Amino acid sequence: MTKIQKLAGEYLNYFEGLHRKEFWSISSNDRKGTIKLKHNRPDNLYNLVKKAHKNMLPDDYKYEFIYDSLIALRDNENIEDARKQAIETDIYTSYLFNWISSSLLRLNYVNKAIENMGYGRGRKGGIREQLSLGQSCEREEVFNDVLNFLDN
Repeated sequence: MTKIQKLAGEYLNYFEGLHRKEFWSISSNDRKGTIKLKHNRPDNLYNLVKKAHKNMLPDDYKYEFIYDSLIALRDNENIEDARKQAIETDIYTSYLFNWISSSLLRLNYVNKAIENMGYGRGRKGGIREQLSLGQSCEREEVFNDVLNFLDN
């Protein structure tokens, strides 16, 4: 077990699930739960969560992506295998629409993905693919923040 795997496993203990009946949320296949940090979490983990949020207010999806990144890094010794697992996007279009509509700032991830993938320059793809690429872009950004945090 590597240092990164060990730390990722330890930090996962500082997250807890909540149940919200009033709206569709994230985390878990039924989309009725959310993830947050426990009160006794280390300050440096709180700082990672804050850094991963960039200019966003606390956001359920960011917490989910941090949690998913920690799971992937705990479960995979190979960093690239962990990256592939962590950036895997939602498969249901409705979940992607919920993700994009949760914050207008997420449009930047989709626009960045479209620009990087060459849409409009001969590449074809629908809105579902573009949303998926945008979510993958955000997930990878969070994964890199988590990896850099654990590696330092």
